[in-house]
Amino acid sequence: MTWYKENRKALYGIGINDADYPVQKIKVNEEGKTERQWTCPYYSRWYDIFRRCYNKKALVSHPTYGTCSVCEDWRYFTNFKKWMELQDWEGKCLDKDLLVKGNQVYSPDTCMFISNALNTFISKGRRGQKCLTGVSWHKRDKVFTAQCHDIILGKLAHLGYHKTEEEAHNKYLEYKKGLIPRMLEVGLISSEEHDLLVKWYQ
Repeated sequence: MTWYKENRKALYGIGINDADYPVQKIKVNEEGKTERQWTCPYYSRWYDIFRRCYNKKALVSHPTYGTCSVCEDWRYFTNFKKWMELQDWEGKCLDKDLLVKGNQVYSPDTCMFISNALNTFISKGRRGQKCLTGVSWHKRDKVFTAQCHDIILGKLAHLGYHKTEEEAHNKYLEYKKGLIPRMLEVGLISSEEHDLLVKWYQ
């Protein structure tokens, strides 16, 4: 078996892999097929933000990333790596929204690493849903249902039936806000994350 030479072509024509070491270990097996043995965790995260923003196939299933971009500084891999090395990143997601709500740019000033649970908590709901977040239409009774995933109990909380979509959505938001101090109490979030969430849901 022989090692496959790494391709240093610009990522999506933009990202520059300027690492002084191989960021992936790929070998060619006896059948001539390539097998990835290892990927640098820093490169993996860097690659992923470019894939989200510039991969045309990925944008078909996640069109909200179509207006997102990567800052000039992070277009060089080593700059991103230096930033990531200073972060508490292991087992966490790279998030661009919590620090700056509505942010569209991946940069050191707008991104942070958060837990998978917190990332789910601030998500906008299912893709393709027709109603506001936390709301669904009850066709038989012709009312709007409000519900929210309780991150502490680990189950869905049903919040009643409502005449209007706005009423149901407000009930969802009320419950969601109430979870924030409880999440801090049980150690699911830090004090900094608590304060950011309070600001997020103002």
